[in-house]
Amino acid sequence: MTRTAMEQVEHDPDFIMLSRQFKANAVELISVLEQKQSIGGRTEVLLETVPVHKWADIFVASFEISLEKQLSMLDSVDAKERLSKAAELVLNELSRI
Repeated sequence: MTRTAMEQVEHDPDFIMLSRQFKANAVELISVLEQKQSIGGRTEVLLETVPVHKWADIFVASFEISLEKQLSMLDSVDAKERLSKAAELVLNELSRI
């Protein structure tokens, strides 16, 4: 996605809402996982410096899911669709643990 296209999508109200929801769920998942592993705060610091739209790739790469699901998400070039699929994966992980 080009820089101009990303800037346009970042101002889209639906993308903003989805980003906020994704961020909240992702931070909750990280918090739960860090409590289980007793490694407080390291990942949250990283995520504070990375734009939300890049989190999708980070999370999908780290989940133990089928290659088909990973590729399906990574094949999405539309930023909202990609973030939406990643949000679904984060919620599935939260419900799983």
